[in-house]
Amino acid sequence: MEHREHPGLPASLVNGRLEGFSVPDLLWNLCRRRSTGVLHLTAERVTKRIYIDSGKIVFALSGDPNDRLGDLLLREGHITLDQMEAAIGKLTTGKRMGTILVDAGHLSPENLVRGVLNQVKGIVLGLFPWEEGEYAFVEGPLPTDEVVTLGMRTAELLLQGIRQIRSFTRIRKSVGPPSARFRLEPEWKRVLDGLDIRDGERMLIQRLQTPQDVGVGDRHVLGDVADGPCISGRTADPLVVGRAVAGSDEARSRVSDGLHRLV
Repeated sequence: MEHREHPGLPASLVNGRLEGFSVPDLLWNLCRRRSTGVLHLTAERVTKRIYIDSGKIVFALSGDPNDRLGDLLLREGHITLDQMEAAIGKLTTGKRMGTILVDAGHLSPENLVRGVLNQVKGIVLGLFPWEEGEYAFVEGPLPTDEVVTLGMRTAELLLQGIRQIRSFTRIRKSVGPPSARFRLEPEWKRVLDGLDIRDGERMLIQRLQTPQDVGVGDRHVLGDVADGPCISGRTADPLVVGRAVAGSDEARSRVSDGLHRLV
């Protein structure tokens, strides 16, 4: 992937490898800075792109055949195989797959919007388990010819993605050592408003409301790995990070807008 430089962003957000900077960290840092641009991620010759507008994830595209809209609509039962094949044959006209299906009367506009939304969510969530690959963020106005802006809630999308991480090694690396201490930031109630918080996460939030230190070694923080441990705090509105990074100086700087380490 071509090396890029940008004076307005830290070098770690412009180019790098996922072995050193995870997808959740990337998205969180870009969103909390209210960045606008396209995040390119490549692994095993597959490239996916996430479009961010003023800190909000608004769209995504994928080079993985498994992420195609037609396949998704077929799996969900909205179209038949014959209808999908007929639409593929008309893609040379320059129209999008969804537009062709709607024009042919095979798909309702409502199901098209729902399908595209599920497609974009699937592309973004499918990136969270990636542990290897390259990334590059190209800051600037979004290409209007590519983007179909969707009304997704970034906080909810990131929370879903973080919950699906199952690697204890990744969780411990991001959360920090047992000596790390956390507390809720002052506006946590406003940030969590409307989010579907699970029982274990709610219990952790209640624990963090009391004037006491809560450490990573506490079972209420790491909890059951299979349940997707979350520590919620605020970064840039409207982003909620369901995970805290703490430990080193560099890591602490990445959570200064959300959960704060207690010294």
